[in-house]
Formats: sequence, C-alpha cells, structure tokens
Amino acid sequence: MLRKKPETQQTKPLTFTRKTCTKKEKPKRDEFIHNAFVKNTTRNTKEDLDLLKSTRTLVETAIKNKKIFTMRGCYPVLQDLLLKRGWVEKMPLKTGEDARKEEGIELIKAKLLCNEEPSFFWVARSDMMDYSLLKKDQLINQFRNSKCFTTKVNTL
Repeated sequence: MLRKKPETQQTKPLTFTRKTCTKKEKPKRDEFIHNAFVKNTTRNTKEDLDLLKSTRTLVETAIKNKKIFTMRGCYPVLQDLLLKRGWVEKMPLKTGEDARKEEGIELIKAKLLCNEEPSFFWVARSDMMDYSLLKKDQLINQFRNSKCFTTKVNTL
C-alpha cells in the first residue's frame, strides 16, 4: 500500500530580481599573481645595461690585476672576503638544467672568464690538485707533502 506524502506549506514562487551591476573586486589571489608575475617581469633595460657594463668592467679589472680565484668545496666566509677585496670567482660553465637555474650575472661572469686561468686556487685537501698543471704565477692554499704545522693567522 502506498502512503501519501504529508502536505507541506506552499512557498512563494521564486522570483528573480535584477541587481545593478557593480565593478567586481579582484580577489587577493589575482592581485598576488599580477604583482608577482606581471609587475616583476617588466624590466628596466637601462638598469640591466648598467649592471652588464659594471659586471664587465669588474671582470676586466680582475683579469688585468690577476685577481681570479677558484674554490673546490664550500667556504662562504672565505668567498665573501675575497669578493669584497675585488677578486672574481671563476665558476665552471654549466650545461643543461643547471645552466637554466643559474643567475644571469653569474652566467655572464662565467662566460667572460671561460678562457682565463685563475691565479688562486682554494682546495680542501692537497691531493685534490694536480700540481704539475700549475703555472709559476698561480697560488694554492695547500702544499704538497707538507708535514709542517701552520696557523690560520694572517692567511689572507
């Protein structure tokens, strides 16, 4: 046997009213995307050109004064000290995915220094360096087969 549904109160029929159009507010997410991508990608070419010129003159003076260094290992304090004193670090040119991640200025420095020999090498151990390839004017922080004790005072 079928039962009958209980009767409900009748509701007013739905009516659609027209609202006045107002300017929609941008959501915060869209504002963030706009600020992060649109504003930051518009670049000032004059500033970029000035930065390129200053980088090129820095590298040229470092080549002339023989102030190019290479590090094997991570020594950020030593690296900062050498950079503050006018030295330029020679980084190996990277290819593939690593080259895309590299900063623009560092890539420019690496390309300008690709044919230059560093005048100072910093290595962690003396067996990491082939001493037969060193030239007379190149310096290294390690001595081969040295058994003497030295301190770090007045190294740089």
